[in-house]
Parts: sequence; C-alpha cells; structure tokens
Amino acid sequence: MSEYIIDIPDEIMQQAKTLAQQKQMSLNQFFASLITENSMQPVDNSLIQQRAKNANIAMFQSVLKKIPVHQRISGDEIPR
Repeated sequence: MSEYIIDIPDEIMQQAKTLAQQKQMSLNQFFASLITENSMQPVDNSLIQQRAKNANIAMFQSVLKKIPVHQRISGDEIPR
C-alpha cells in the first residue's frame, strides 16, 4: 500500500467528507474509489475498442435474425 500527501482546498475536502459519509465510507475509501474509477476508464475504453476491431458483423447480424420480430425495439436496428 502506498501513501501520498496532497493539498486539497477546504471546500472540496468538506464536500468529500460529506459524500463519503453519505456513502458510509471512510474518507480514505472514498478517495481510493475515485482514483480507481478514473484510472481504470482508459483501460476499459481500450479494451472495448480492441474487441470492436475483432467484431464479426455478419455473425452479429445472423444472431439478430434469430430474434423474433416482435421482440425488436424501434431504433435498435443496424444502419445499412
């Protein structure tokens, strides 16, 4: 586990304390969760982009054709 000291404006610290209390978390857990959420975002996006490159549209469309017409929702169609 690492420690890092940062300067936070009093107003922001008070907001963080309030939010942490509302979420029933310690201030340390609250900050750790914020850092985790924000640091993982680029990783998640790159994974999705990589998987999209490997997508097989023909296979996807064949699976969609198996869904009965009455279950489709307007607006969910693939543009052609």
